[in-house]
Amino acid sequence: MNTELLQGFYLGDFYIEPLRGQVVGNGTTAHLPPKAAEVLLCLASHPGELVSREELIECVWGEGHGSDEALSHAVSEIRHALGDHADDPRFVQTLPRRGYRLVVDAIPASQDVDSIVIGAHTSTQNIGFFESLHQRGVFETAIAYLVFGWLIIQVVDVLDDQLPWLKGIGTFVTTLVIAGLPIALVLSWFLELRDGKAVLDVRTPRDERRRRFSRTYVSIVCSLLFAAFLVFLFDLYYGLPSKDIEQPYFEKVVQQSSPPVADNSIAVLPFGTCADLQRDRVLASGITSEVINRLAERSRLKVFARASTYTVAGFGLSAGETARALGAEYVLNGELCRSDDGELALVAELLDANGFIVWGERFVQVVNRFDQVTDRLATLVASGVASQLGDVFPSVQEPALNKSAYEQNIIGWEYIARRVDDKARAAFEKALSYEPDYADAKFGLAILEFGPFGSPDE
Repeated sequence: MNTELLQGFYLGDFYIEPLRGQVVGNGTTAHLPPKAAEVLLCLASHPGELVSREELIECVWGEGHGSDEALSHAVSEIRHALGDHADDPRFVQTLPRRGYRLVVDAIPASQDVDSIVIGAHTSTQNIGFFESLHQRGVFETAIAYLVFGWLIIQVVDVLDDQLPWLKGIGTFVTTLVIAGLPIALVLSWFLELRDGKAVLDVRTPRDERRRRFSRTYVSIVCSLLFAAFLVFLFDLYYGLPSKDIEQPYFEKVVQQSSPPVADNSIAVLPFGTCADLQRDRVLASGITSEVINRLAERSRLKVFARASTYTVAGFGLSAGETARALGAEYVLNGELCRSDDGELALVAELLDANGFIVWGERFVQVVNRFDQVTDRLATLVASGVASQLGDVFPSVQEPALNKSAYEQNIIGWEYIARRVDDKARAAFEKALSYEPDYADAKFGLAILEFGPFGSPDE
């Protein structure tokens, strides 16, 4: 008798343990009586060959013992344990009045490295931990889960931006994917439990791939469903963490304490330009400064200092947000454009604290001298604003000022608005070299030195 087969062998998807009288396969464990196990062992020793009834009786019961009835009963017990049928045999074929034949090859457990029965009476205790993980498909499940989870997070991240009703679901899904990974690995490890034993009863590489894919798929789906239930309960009773975005100091101050709106107050934002040209930016900044100065001369108007409005403009807030941040009742904004024939067009808009336009007008000037164009446009804009707010704006005679000092001062304030401190300081110092008593340039240097609001600890 084949001693290798006596220690255990495979018939298709079934694992036979003759010494224990046990058949494992198809999710069940069946008992095999001793005589039936010996008959099956004799047939397995001659796979594909005809074994006569006399040979089987002599092999199992001994010469002069046994009977045809006992042999037929043993074969019936074998078929019952294997789920076989005499009319359509998959394992044991009956040859009338001649004997029986095993139609599949019996593979000893010691030779079949692709098939393992965890807990069977074999040498499986010698299998290493990582080999056991490989045989159970844990590695495949982990890789498939990570890829699938990453795809889910990417899709949800895109939908979170596109669909407003999905806002906040990204945190839920990310937590779900993280929580489901250990569950998927545990399910992959224990999914093949059969009657208290974990069985990997595969015979061919094709069967192994099919079975592993099925186990991986079921593990991933079940783990995500179970993790979704757990994360839902956690969110319901404790709440998932929310993403806390660090805000700049100025925005924190605005949110924590919004100043009250002052009556008849106005903030003049730095005027923009149609083209990104240095000369146009300097000219627009100069007009902004002159408008602030002219509006400040009116006793009934409360005009915010240039340092405040320029600093707020650096945070990219809207006109309404700027008004609420400063506590201004009105905000003046404008844009300067230059045509091909040399004309300058300035569009000015007066907005309330809600961002609605109260007044707007377009002014056109022919470029002649820098200081004259700046003065005229600033006067026109300031006059229009003052008239809209119910004030009369007389002409003002300004003292003569060095043109170069004026231009450098305007450049300095332009760099302050763009937060380029080193260039702003150089421009103010150059302006003071032309006009040592230029108060506006001195004020700009003071802003660069101490800041418009003081330090955050003050």
